[in-house]
Amino acid sequence: MNLEFDDFCYAVNNKNPEFSHEVLYVFNKEYELDRWGELVSVDIYIKTNKTQTRNGEEFMVIVSFHERNMPLKFLFR
Repeated sequence: MNLEFDDFCYAVNNKNPEFSHEVLYVFNKEYELDRWGELVSVDIYIKTNKTQTRNGEEFMVIVSFHERNMPLKFLFR
């Protein structure tokens, strides 16, 4: 996904009671997309969850992936 540290915006606790022990990480990445022949620069909102398998191996899950629809502040910019 080419995410870099400066794409990071913030982290929040998961609001889902079943997963309240997990932390969600929010990123924003700008991509150039082809919209029916027209190249458009689009900010993509990416919310991920770092979790573990039953045997303890860590992996990331994409929780939300869509065009950004709200203002964001970047932690490292």
